Amino acid sequence: LQYNTSALHRSYAVTQAYDMADRMRANQLGLAAGNYNSITGAGVTDPGCIATAAGCSPAQMAQYDAWQWNTDTLSASNAVLLPGGSGTVSTAGGVYTITVIWDDDHDGAADDNFIFQFQP
Repeated sequence: LQYNTSALHRSYAVTQAYDMADRMRANQLGLAAGNYNSITGAGVTDPGCIATAAGCSPAQMAQYDAWQWNTDTLSASNAVLLPGGSGTVSTAGGVYTITVIWDDDHDGAADDNFIFQFQP
């Protein structure tokens, strides 16, 4: 059963990494402006633009994506799906690295990870 749970966690981590990559590809203007270059999950807030008549600017959409990804998708509210989950995005030389980290063995240390690199 432990290995099935580990496989499920890894599958969920892969799904979340691809989710962020899709969000980035969908916001080409935000991507080109560098709004996805460094997402750490710390201190990201909801820009509050989704439900407004004006909608979101590309920068606000990138902020919303980072907030939703780290708050709704990888947070403690989904600890059953990905215990201790968190995610980061970084870039170097036009290659983006999305890292999803979680605590697979429930020892309190988020020491399992999935790293996905892509060029949009």
